[in-house]
Amino acid sequence: MIVFFYSNEDTESQRVATLVKYVALEYSKRIDFRRVEAAPKGKPDARQARELEGRFSLDATPGILFYDNHDEKMILEKEGYVHADYKEFRTPLMLLWNTYYAAVRKELDRLLAE
Repeated sequence: MIVFFYSNEDTESQRVATLVKYVALEYSKRIDFRRVEAAPKGKPDARQARELEGRFSLDATPGILFYDNHDEKMILEKEGYVHADYKEFRTPLMLLWNTYYAAVRKELDRLLAE
């Protein structure tokens, strides 16, 4: 399972959401995707950040946590944080976006093969 933590009114979250959307469409038959709104606007405040870190080990928003099902229990396998500083995250036809997309797919294929 992949869980995407985001905020609707956060530029970085919006940019990463585009990437997550395309990855989710391609891997929907192999991976369960979920999303969690970390804050309604902008980054989580200090209280929200502590709560998210305590409950999920989330260090930053946007954040992506990878879980694996072991003995009927979901175990946190890996954390991922993408610094979406480039507008290309919002434009899937751009070369840089395709590079990020290919890198994410390569990593997911590696994780699924394990």
